[in-house]
Formats: sequence, structure tokens, C-alpha cells
Amino acid sequence: MSSDSTTVWEQIADRSDGFEEQCLLRAPFRSPPCRLDDLTRLIRSLSEDPDYAMVTRMLDVTVEGNRRASLKPLVLDDPPKPGEGLAEWSARVFDGRPFGLMVNAVERWSETLARAGAEFFAPARSEFGIPQLSFRISLFLGNYGFTPSGVHRDIGRSERVFHYNAGPGRKSFHSWPVDRYRELTGSTRPSHDPEPLLPYGTGHTMEPGDVLLLNVSRFHVGRSDELAATVGLEMSKMPPGEVLKEATSSVLTGLLRERSAPLHDTEFWSEPWDYTDTAWADLPESGLDAWVREAVDSHIARQRSNLGFSTAPVPLNGVGTDDLRPAAVRLARPFPLVLVEHPDHAEIFVRGVRLKVPRDGISELVDELSSGRELEVADVVRRRRNPDLALKLLTTLVRLRGIDLVRPDCAEGAR
Repeated sequence: MSSDSTTVWEQIADRSDGFEEQCLLRAPFRSPPCRLDDLTRLIRSLSEDPDYAMVTRMLDVTVEGNRRASLKPLVLDDPPKPGEGLAEWSARVFDGRPFGLMVNAVERWSETLARAGAEFFAPARSEFGIPQLSFRISLFLGNYGFTPSGVHRDIGRSERVFHYNAGPGRKSFHSWPVDRYRELTGSTRPSHDPEPLLPYGTGHTMEPGDVLLLNVSRFHVGRSDELAATVGLEMSKMPPGEVLKEATSSVLTGLLRERSAPLHDTEFWSEPWDYTDTAWADLPESGLDAWVREAVDSHIARQRSNLGFSTAPVPLNGVGTDDLRPAAVRLARPFPLVLVEHPDHAEIFVRGVRLKVPRDGISELVDELSSGRELEVADVVRRRRNPDLALKLLTTLVRLRGIDLVRPDCAEGAR
């Protein structure tokens, strides 16, 4: 898909006036980023994720225009059965009623889409780097008519969404500049009566295989009268202040997780605490400026390892050291392993997760894995000073999906 991505990227940039105007490309991919079967597996992966709180935060379900949390178990408790397609599954689960299903952070549950999305955004990373841009993948599935939230705009980060229609039906989008929308409606509130506004907007209908760029800072609405699954490849511009907040919050959260905080006993009623006393937190002694720079460096390394995606994939369970001994491994391209060496230890950032490891020999191991070659685990481990530690590290990297276990019966779990 790499050559496809560059061509599609250049065409959209040219036709959209630098990613500002809505535009449509007809079936531009020779190798599509996903197929309907990949999305069926995605929904199954949602239901299998042990982090139920995470799943329910990222999942939104509407039936006949009603959006309720109580509808989410329809999806999570009864995912597609083996051999059941999206059309058959949705007809069975929603009993033929119009429905909408939205999943954010799809890169957590679909390796196919995570890798395809990472390749698609390669031109953006090449031009702007990380962390200036961050990326996310979303799924919009259903035959729900107009978007349940009506004509609206996304407020906050400056964001563009590349919608890919995986089918089987068609889907349309309309958008309006903010000033034009205000002229038409007299306000900047969402409208739940889109029909009268359509003749005054920019509209396109997507056939299966099409790609549409949507500037979501403008007012916009989607329409799915037919069952369609569109994948949103989302690109956000990160202001420096936002990066500072994310970086320092992440580092501080990790630091405090290692501390024993006061007032964590089981009794609610306790002695008053002086909250200006932070000695228990054992905060870094360096100045704020140096600490923030270190936090940003760590944040960038974390983001680079996941190629700009903020959400790490679900760990691959059921893989142990015994599975690796007779196997081979290979870097999970296009995702890199990012190594940061400190005087007394090293850190490997893998798919957005930080691992603290001994420095001895780690640079050579990461270089070998980063070659992208298929490597026999027994050979790699044998040449290490501490073979047991090397085997445990390789097992962890497989579980975190930073390297692939090259063995046919592991192919399903790595998708």
C-alpha cells in the first residue's frame, strides 16, 4: 500500500487546496487498506478485550436514532460468529432496525488497519514529523441515515479525516464553512434537520472503494441510507502547549504509579493532610525546564514507536517463551523500535509502551531486530550474554506487537 499512499496523498493535497476543501477520489487504491472481513474481526476483538472500560469509552451505538449506553452490550456480548459477515451479523443483532456503530482508536484492535494507517500517513510524518501531527483510526458502520449528532463541527484540535468506504453500500457527506452555516441557520448550534441545508453545502457520495477528505472543523454531516462501513483515517495538528500537557501528564502519571501515595487506606475518614507536602512523591530534583524537556523527549520517543498513534495495540496473549524458542521473529513493520540509552539503564519504546531494560548489549539487539530480517530466536538468544533475559525480552516484544512471531498458527492473533 506504500506506493498507493503516496499517490493518494498527492492527489488529495492537490484537489483539496492543501487539505482544506472536501474532495473525493474514486477507488484510488490498488491494494485497499482493509476489507469487510477485517472489520468483522475488529468487532470480535472489541468483545475480547479485557479492558472493558476502554472498550465502552471508544464504542458508540445508536438504534433507530436512539443513542444509549445500554445498547453497547448488543455488540460486545454478541459479536459476529465465525463465517458471519457484517450484513448478516448486524441484521441478526439489531433485528433489521436502522443502526449506527462508531469505534474510536481502531488501531488498538486491528493490526491490519494500524499498519495500513501507519503507511498511509507516511507522507505526513515525512513532511512534519512527530509529534506535530497525531493520528487515529475510527470505524463508522451502519444504515442510520443522517449522522445521529446532526450537522456539527469538531471543536478543539485542527483535524482532517480521510474516509475510506469499505462497502458494501454507499455513503454521502456534506460540509459547510462556518460563516456560510451561520448565514443559513442564524447560529453555530448543531442542526438535526439537515435536509434543507444540503443544496447549499459541498456534497459527495462515496461508492465502495472511494476515499473522501473531510475538514471536520467545518460543519458537516454524513448520511448512510445503505449499510456501509467507512474507516476514518484521522490526522490532527498538535499545538506545542498540547504536547507539553500530554508529555508531562504521562511522565508524572508513570512516576506517581511507582510511589506509595498517602490517604490510600481503606477508611474514608482520616486525619487532615497537608497537600503542599509533596515529599512522598519524590519528585525530580532538576529544574522544571530540564524536567519538561526530558518529558517531551520521552513523549516523542513513545509516539515515534507507534508512528503517531496515541493508543497502543491490545497485547497478544497466549504467547510464552516456549513458543518463541523454536520460532523466528521479524520487526512489525512499519513500526520501529525506539531505543533511548541512559547512563545506568536503557529504554525501549515499542508501539507506544516504554520498557526499562539493562544497557548491556541492548543496542546490538535492537539494531539486529530493526534490520527487518527474519531472525531465528535460538540464534539471537544464543549470542547474548544473558540468554534467558534476551528470550524474555523477545517474548515481551512479541506480546506488545513490536515484533511478529513468524509461525503460521500465530497469524490470526497478530491481525
